[in-house]
Parts: sequence; C-alpha cells; structure tokens
Amino acid sequence: MEALSVDWLTSAVGSYNRASDDLLRDIENSDLSEVEMCRTLNDRMMRVESNLLSPYVSPKDTPFRHIVFGSGSHTMQALLDHLNAIKERLPDSDQDLFRNQFALATWTVQSCANSLAGDVWAMNNQI
Repeated sequence: MEALSVDWLTSAVGSYNRASDDLLRDIENSDLSEVEMCRTLNDRMMRVESNLLSPYVSPKDTPFRHIVFGSGSHTMQALLDHLNAIKERLPDSDQDLFRNQFALATWTVQSCANSLAGDVWAMNNQI
C-alpha cells in the first residue's frame, strides 16, 4: 500500500476543524435573537449530519447509513477493522477495498467540512 497516504484524510480533518472553529466564531459574533441568522447556523450544522449518512450504500439495504454510528462496510469502524486486518495480514483483508473505503471516508469528512463552512457565496470573498 505504498501509494496510500493519510495526507488526504489529515487534510480533510484539518478542513473540518477550521470550519468548526469558524462556525463557533460565527455563533459567538451573531445576534441569536435574529431568526434568520439562527436558521442559517442551524442549516450548516444539519448539513453536516446529513453528510454523515453515507450516500455510497442503499437506504433500502442499509437503513442506518451513518458512518460513525451505523453498521456495515461504509462505517469508520469498518475502515479501522479493515486496516487492522491488513496489518495482521488476515486472509479476508483486501487492499483495494480498503483504498476504496478510505477514499469514501475522506470524501465524506471533506464534504462535512464544506457544509460546516457554509454557503460559499456568503463568505465575503474569504476563499
């Protein structure tokens, strides 16, 4: 697995942490009695939760698609279990499947970061 690097996941987690810090700052600097502002902040948080429902598995086959709290091959726990299986060289480990799981997990974390950051058009040219 020499071509596989944690840099992508590390970058996605960093993006999420920065977006989370920005959200906290936005909340602290907002007039929370303003309904529209509260709605906007809430929408950002709710989109993150929505992104944690894996779009890579069928809701029909896997009704609980959450990548943190769900069960199945789409979850973060499955990714960790598969990594351990590869480290222990277990016969049922599959490096190609792991790469796919890792890529999907990274993509999901980055999607959460993007959602938490908010509307790209409302960022006052901070990009």
